[in-house]
Amino acid sequence: HQQYAKASLIACFLLWYTCINAQSFSFNGPASTAYQQLLNLHFDEAQQLSATDAPSVYVANVARVWELLLNEDVSLLDTYESYFEKSTNMLEQSTAANLFVKADLALYWSVVYLKFGHEFTAFLELRRAYQVALLCQKKYPQFIPIKKTLGLLQIAMSSVPEKYTWITDFLSMKGNLEEGIKNLHSVVVSATELNTEALILMALVQGYVLQQPLK
Repeated sequence: HQQYAKASLIACFLLWYTCINAQSFSFNGPASTAYQQLLNLHFDEAQQLSATDAPSVYVANVARVWELLLNEDVSLLDTYESYFEKSTNMLEQSTAANLFVKADLALYWSVVYLKFGHEFTAFLELRRAYQVALLCQKKYPQFIPIKKTLGLLQIAMSSVPEKYTWITDFLSMKGNLEEGIKNLHSVVVSATELNTEALILMALVQGYVLQQPLK
């Protein structure tokens, strides 16, 4: 009986550890350094990071996306798009971190495609972000980072110009501005390493969507 109890205890611990580990999202040393470079807009330095896991794939791709959006260098589009597809294909398991990275990067790339005039591809990528984000929330409801993605999606869907609403209706994507801001704010005030990025995005939402200064 003691051996059975001990084995059961070990099994419970392993199950608990697996569940916790599956819902974690933190940057290791190199990824943490690269993420700080990204937040300081040092894109070249951040892009030197080797994409080996979900956090490093995230940092390396966001660095490329931000560079595209800020510098508008169309000559980089194909190269960065290929990197995005190749690196995210590495994330095969449906962990919370992997689903978050796939959803968030799909959302970022929908903005890139829209920026460079690829509207149809942008909406397809937006739909993919929406579906993966909902899946992540359903499987891991306590996972804080996905609230950033969901919040931005809810805000975006509620702010789509009227001429494009038929597309969001066709793709069954619903927006909710109030709920979106609430979700995004929950990441801003969280202890996750994504809170600064969420704060930057909140400022953009308040400035361009709500047209009010950041409080």
